[in-house]
Order: sequence, then structure tokens, then C-alpha cells
Amino acid sequence: MVGAGAVANQMFFPAINMFSEERMLCPAPFSGCADEDATEFCRRFQNYLEFKPIVGDADKLRLIKAMCVDQAADWAEKLDPAERSSFTAFKHAFESRWVKPDLLKFRSAREMFTKKQMPDESVDSYANRTGKLANRIDASDEPDNLPKFDVNRLRK
Repeated sequence: MVGAGAVANQMFFPAINMFSEERMLCPAPFSGCADEDATEFCRRFQNYLEFKPIVGDADKLRLIKAMCVDQAADWAEKLDPAERSSFTAFKHAFESRWVKPDLLKFRSAREMFTKKQMPDESVDSYANRTGKLANRIDASDEPDNLPKFDVNRLRK
């Protein structure tokens, strides 16, 4: 029998369907396509590990291997046994293979300075997108290094 306190508590705090919440927060699988952002995948994966919380090395390793699909799964299967033996080793191999810092910085800088605001994009969304790209190229707080916000790239 459920106590009156539990019923009252359930009225004010409805049960949360953790399965659907987890699905929403779980990063999309990583396939290794050229248009995928491996850095963003790693960030979302780390956030998910903290949300769950998943702390065991074997559990982290099993999950990240499962998140690799298509080309990335083929790559993971061909890793040395040492690179598949721990989450840290796998993550290092993943970053070495899929995260291309110089290319990513170049792409982010090019996009930041050439992309205009989309017709259905708010100014806040555009500024957030531009700020995220600035973080990728390590723009510091020094005025000479910060990209200038160009109002000409806003839609009219």
C-alpha cells in the first residue's frame, strides 16, 4: 500500500520517464562521415557519461564502441588490442583519428567569417553559433584575436 505522502508527492512531482529522457540526452551515434563533428560528439558523450553517471572504465568503453557506427565501427574493430583495452586508450585513438584540430579550426574560422544569418535564424541563435565557432578556433579575450561581430552578415 502506498502512503498518502507518496501519493501527494506524485501529484506535485509526476514520474519522469527516464528512458525517453535518456534517449533525448544520449548523443547520436558517430559514423565518421566528413560532415560530422567529432569534437562535438566527444563533448556530448562526456556530458552523457556525467549525466548517467557512468564511471566504470569497462562501461564507458562498451558504450563508446556501441556509439561508433558505419565507417567509425569498421575503424574501431581494426584497432590494436592495446587501443581497445581501456576507455582512455580508445578515446585517445578516436581523437587521433577523427578530431583534426587544424582542419577544424580552418573550417570554423572560414564559416565564422563567411556564413550569414539564416532566414529562419534569430539573432541570438546566430550569435551563439558564431560564438561556438570562435571557441573552436581558440579566440581569446584579447581584442586583436577576437573576431568582430559583423552586422552585415545579419539578415535584413
